[in-house]
Amino acid sequence: MKNENLNKILEKMTINEKTALKNRIESEIEAFYNEKADKNSVILVEEVKNLIDGVGEGFVEGDYYAPDRYYSRIPGVKNIRIRRGFTTPTTICVKLYSFVPLPEKITLDGEEYEVRTFESSRYSNKLNY
Repeated sequence: MKNENLNKILEKMTINEKTALKNRIESEIEAFYNEKADKNSVILVEEVKNLIDGVGEGFVEGDYYAPDRYYSRIPGVKNIRIRRGFTTPTTICVKLYSFVPLPEKITLDGEEYEVRTFESSRYSNKLNY
């Protein structure tokens, strides 16, 4: 019975939605096996995967103003972007509205990425949760 309900739900989902769901599940599984309990880190990994895949509710395709970005559901985070350099490693750029404890590095598919935070013009040094 449960599998039938799950199959019906999956049949109605788009590839975009299925990919975002896959990223969420993979992030939670990786966190479990790596014994990472920090909710923000798990969400960050999921959202970066969504940004790379170009999927998810927070994904916005690049335009004249800015490259692809992902509007985060982490309290205090505005959006996430990826900066790829020719001579420097790929960096995850996180724009903040308020202070949020985030990891300095994350690992995606065996590759380590530096996480850098930047303050929005509306930044506040207070925790908002």
